[in-house]
Amino acid sequence: FRICSGRRLAAKMSQQDLHYCPPVYLSEFAASNQLVKINPKFELSKPLQFVSGTYGPFKPSREAVVPLWLALVLKRRQMCEIYPPDWLDAEALQGYLETEREVGHDFVNLPFHFLEVGKMLVDVNDDYLLSNEKFCDEIRALLRDIDTQREEKIRQGLRTLKTYTTGIKLANLTSLEVHSTRPILSNLFDKMRLLSTVQEGQLQAPAMAETQTQDSGAYSTQDQ
Repeated sequence: FRICSGRRLAAKMSQQDLHYCPPVYLSEFAASNQLVKINPKFELSKPLQFVSGTYGPFKPSREAVVPLWLALVLKRRQMCEIYPPDWLDAEALQGYLETEREVGHDFVNLPFHFLEVGKMLVDVNDDYLLSNEKFCDEIRALLRDIDTQREEKIRQGLRTLKTYTTGIKLANLTSLEVHSTRPILSNLFDKMRLLSTVQEGQLQAPAMAETQTQDSGAYSTQDQ
């Protein structure tokens, strides 16, 4: 879904511009600082100190709260289990999807880093999610369906824009949606302002020509 397509676009754009930082990377980086609960499989009496905060001490079977990036590192080394948030559940996601379809053009208020956190946790944490591959596939499918539904709403909103529009209100967007639509909207509004300026110039041109004609006629009468 959008994260996967964003990564493909990132690889393509990076070849063209080494300084290009795609929206999906910005959003994933921000999401990696979200706090999650883990069950450590190791013991460490001295807390870990980072710029973002101090975490620990750690003891097996004693719940701890750490940033998502740290939880992913520990998980890949089989040093912890990550507890998924309450919303990362098939029933909860199905409820979000149904509500998303029912509210029309509005957007359901989802966790801000909903898509990035969901995908990262499912990819690395499938053994904890009931050790059920079918269950994980269902989670991924629901995340994709919700993302597709919301993306279509954004597209429909953009199609309704007029040349005189100076802004657009999109409430309850997630982080990835904000990062993805910001450059598009910025470029779109720049072009719309340019088009509006051209149209105003075209409308003013006949009026100015008529005024000049009238002035020329007046001068001719005076000369006679």
